[in-house]
Amino acid sequence: MVHGSVMQAARKIRLLALVVLTALLALLVWWTHDQTTRLAHVRTQTNQYLAQAAQLESQKPLIEQRQNLANQRKNLVNQIKAAEIDQRHWGSRSLQLPSSPMSRSAAESTMAQISGANGAQWFVADSFDVQVIQAGEGLFNSPSVQDRGFNLQLTGVIHFPLQKK
Repeated sequence: MVHGSVMQAARKIRLLALVVLTALLALLVWWTHDQTTRLAHVRTQTNQYLAQAAQLESQKPLIEQRQNLANQRKNLVNQIKAAEIDQRHWGSRSLQLPSSPMSRSAAESTMAQISGANGAQWFVADSFDVQVIQAGEGLFNSPSVQDRGFNLQLTGVIHFPLQKK
């Protein structure tokens, strides 16, 4: 009977070892499944981050351009402050000159009036058009005897100082 109880004890030990090993195997299967799921999630996130990185990289030139424009604006503001240009000291008027024929000297006089004495005012054109009236003439050629001048048309705003410093 001692032999039978030793065999029964050995069976119990083997059965217990089988239960423990089965539990460990089940735990390892669960852990492997969990880690595989996490790995798939990490891969999905990695692909999303790579796509975002590519998108941001494609926007880099635009961002650099905007940064350059911001720097230029900042420099311009600093130059305006250094020159002590204050918008409160400037006035503006809209100017609209419909297309009309005029001699070269009248066109030159009009352009001089727009720029002011010594370029003291600024003209910001919305539209500006100069055309010769007669075919064969040129804007930058010496006028012929039969020259009939230009058609001059412009619209815009003239900015001028209100007071001198």
